[in-house]
Amino acid sequence: MDYRPKILIVDDKQENLYALKHVLKDIPAEIIEATNGNDALIATLNNDFALAILDVQMPDMDGYELAALMRDENETRYLPIIFLSAVFSDDVHISKGYGAGAVDFITKPLNPNILLSKVRIFLELNYQKVELERHKKALLKSNALMKSVKESPKNIAIFALDRSYRYTDFNQNYKKMMKQIWGRDIIIGITPLDLIKDPLNREKAKHYFDRALSGERFIITEEIESNRFPRSFKENHYNPIAIGDGSVIGLSVFSTDITERKRIEADLRKTNEQLREQIDERKRIEAALIESKAKAEEGRTTAEVANKKITSSIQYAQMIQNSLLPN
Repeated sequence: MDYRPKILIVDDKQENLYALKHVLKDIPAEIIEATNGNDALIATLNNDFALAILDVQMPDMDGYELAALMRDENETRYLPIIFLSAVFSDDVHISKGYGAGAVDFITKPLNPNILLSKVRIFLELNYQKVELERHKKALLKSNALMKSVKESPKNIAIFALDRSYRYTDFNQNYKKMMKQIWGRDIIIGITPLDLIKDPLNREKAKHYFDRALSGERFIITEEIESNRFPRSFKENHYNPIAIGDGSVIGLSVFSTDITERKRIEADLRKTNEQLREQIDERKRIEAALIESKAKAEEGRTTAEVANKKITSSIQYAQMIQNSLLPN
């Protein structure tokens, strides 16, 4: 996750701040320092801190007073606070520190290993809190999306599953369709895999769910037919549901009824096939006409040649006859 926590350190002595920053130099966090209580309060207005480390003994406003003011503000009410003190190290002042809102109290001279161990624990807790908030926001966004499509057009059915294949949401179109297919009402928390009786269909559905849960987006066209439901075609859009860091927490499926589109496509294919047959028949007729015309032309040419030969023969016979007549 691309997140860098912030730590507020407060001490009225610059040398103490320098020493504290040196101890924290390897901690993956942004260190923001203040030399008095007022500056520390201003810093809390402009930053979201994961931890505050306060020196107890400071002029004008000591660490106890600063912690108490922080607890009065919503933004810092639950901010973990570690008190550092060299002067006030007795049980009374330690108890006072916890009463002011501290979650830990370390006496000076401090042991760097002890401080670093505690800082790492608080940062890990903060990381988990931030992750939980991101997760919560992602779920709210997902729920808002599902809510916005609750009343979708009649040809769209929508449902969402968690990583255990359990329903987390669905719209009325999907619920009605499943009632027709399975003959029972579905509820949040059950898994559709328990409702699919055919082992092959159940395995196929699980395969599609797993693809979406792995982060893949894809479209599948399925044919549905049952005793309770007329034959239909669905175009299912599978989508992973991911939180801010990319982790997939579930999946959603948008199922569109494309039965009418399939019918139109089938009619178009039939029309195209009929058109091709008509074109082929026309080509056959044209070829036959061309062949007939060619034969007719050939017959006409043959007749003309024959007529010429007959004419020549008659002329030749007349010439012979004329030559035999007496002058």
